Amino acid sequence: MFARLLGIAGIAGTALIGVSAGAGAQGTGSTAGHGSHGAHAAPSTQAAQTMQQGHAMLTAPSGARSPAGMVMVHGTAVELTLTGDQAGAIRPWYIHKGSCKDDQGVVGDASKFTPAPVGTDGKGMARATLAAPLAGGTTYFVAVHASASDMTTIVACGPIAEGMM
Repeated sequence: MFARLLGIAGIAGTALIGVSAGAGAQGTGSTAGHGSHGAHAAPSTQAAQTMQQGHAMLTAPSGARSPAGMVMVHGTAVELTLTGDQAGAIRPWYIHKGSCKDDQGVVGDASKFTPAPVGTDGKGMARATLAAPLAGGTTYFVAVHASASDMTTIVACGPIAEGMM
């Protein structure tokens, strides 16, 4: 019953349990250089909901010949797979807040994203563990970079959708 009241009352319901709207939203955003999303207060508020599962289909920007890929998110575990890539390439990758055309910074600690080495078959794979699950209702994307020395060139990019494919 109380959870229903919060769902109907929205922010006013949050104030009833002594958590201000500002405190409920605290820590849900990320900017480059931040190590985690921070603690989430009042789990029944919109700001505190987390993405339990998500996925992204990665494509080359502007239709360039580039790798295709997929990212799967399971709580704090993230896995990148690439296909059709240049053998021997080592691809840095990160989850960013925003979209492929509106980068709002890397989510979490960038050092937790191990670059994806590409084998002779053009396939690559890498995993990362986030400090906390991604915030639900927030726009995220995955960017795969050309190399550690060419971070401005994105070879594959795609939005993260909540839920499984």
